[in-house]
Amino acid sequence: MEKDVNDKEVVGYKVVRRVGRKWESCTSAGLAVTYLVGRWVKPRIWGGPLTVFRDDRLAIGFSHKIIRDNPSAEVAVYRCLYFPTKVEHVWRYRISMGGLIQKSASSLPEETTLAKRIKITKRVY
Repeated sequence: MEKDVNDKEVVGYKVVRRVGRKWESCTSAGLAVTYLVGRWVKPRIWGGPLTVFRDDRLAIGFSHKIIRDNPSAEVAVYRCLYFPTKVEHVWRYRISMGGLIQKSASSLPEETTLAKRIKITKRVY
C-alpha cells in the first residue's frame, strides 16, 4: 500500500456530479467514484488517483465548464479533506482509445492536485 505524502489531512475542494441519487466524480463512467458526505473514498481498481482542487474559486470555475459542456448536468462543489499522493499521473478509461490511458497530472486543470483518499464534508456551491 502506498504511504501518504504526509500524515495530515489537507483541505481541498471536490467537484462532483449527480448521477441518479448519488454524487460521483466528474470522470469517465467506467471509473467514477461515488462520494458520500463524511465518508472516506479511494480510487477504483485501475483508476486514480483521485483529483481535488486546492482552491474553491477554481473548483467552482471548473463546475461552470462542466455545465457549459452539458447544460442538464447537476454539479456541486464540496469542501473536502484529502491525503496527497506522490503519484504524478491519473488513469482514465476511454473506449475510443482502447481502454485505460495514463494522463499526466500537469495536463489537469489549474490547481488540481492528486489524492490517495478524499472525504467530502460540506457543500460550498
